Amino acid sequence: MADNSVFEGCLPALMTPCNAAREPDFDALAEKGWELVDGGMGGVVYCGSMGEWPLLTDVDRCRGVEALAGEDVPVVVGTGAQNTARAVELAEHAREAGAAGLMIIPRVLSRGTSPAAQRAHFAAVLRAGGDLPAVIYNSPYYG
Repeated sequence: MADNSVFEGCLPALMTPCNAAREPDFDALAEKGWELVDGGMGGVVYCGSMGEWPLLTDVDRCRGVEALAGEDVPVVVGTGAQNTARAVELAEHAREAGAAGLMIIPRVLSRGTSPAAQRAHFAAVLRAGGDLPAVIYNSPYYG
């Protein structure tokens, strides 16, 4: 059974810090994650629905997850993607990297087109996450 305790308390969303060359600084990301947890947060959300994930490369998104999970920061990983196949890959990566949970949003390019398609999307991403606890993120603004 999944350990849902990561969803207790406050989970601030992290933005990826960058160095002077405007490249992601994953060491600083992990440090910020621990700073927040040490300050009383229950964990952090990375690449949440309103974060900068569309601006990161797929490689950098995964490196951020690895940096946080690799330092044992309790991280809930956003699986927002243009399509279900990519969201599934992100959920699988989060599970393999040691994330504490998933945040799942509807498919970005086809929100609200079909309730059956959205159910299939959520089911596929949840399956890919295995035993990771997950929250389906509802934003009335985005559908």
